[in-house]
Amino acid sequence: MNKPHDPASAQNAALARMQQYMTPSPVPSISTELLVTADGELNRELNRFLFDPPSNPDLLKGKTIAICCTNGVEEVEITGATRWLTEHGAKVHVVSPRIGEFHPTLGLRFPPLCATHVLAIRLMENAGWIKIDRYLDEAKVADYDAVIAPGGCWNPDFLRADKRALRCRWQPDHRPLPL
Repeated sequence: MNKPHDPASAQNAALARMQQYMTPSPVPSISTELLVTADGELNRELNRFLFDPPSNPDLLKGKTIAICCTNGVEEVEITGATRWLTEHGAKVHVVSPRIGEFHPTLGLRFPPLCATHVLAIRLMENAGWIKIDRYLDEAKVADYDAVIAPGGCWNPDFLRADKRALRCRWQPDHRPLPL
């Protein structure tokens, strides 16, 4: 007796098999592909969020949303949110503090790309670069209908240490609260 063919199960098995061919990661890592195809209600919810077509493409029409982040932002949190928001009609800006200068005794070096992009991560490994649309010192709270602060490895810590980011706390009349 033949079993019915389930394309989703076959695809999940193929993804799991592909993961076996990857070399071991030197840091904790995550596979977005395996995460969104694994069994479990939260995994299915994430899959729907990332891949289902928009239920109402005009839901956020005319709205502008700021995604406030810096280096170390979790890739799926920023790319998933950006895609969902734009597919539902919103204009999205990636808003980030400028990298700034560091005292030479700290020994920090940043590639030139850090001036215009933030480094996204997957759990604890580098994932790629995301273009900054506005710098925090140029963005005005009143220009945005909402702000999203995605998680990540270092992103929340960097934002908590940035005085301009702390000033962007929201209150009902959309004015920043003074420090």
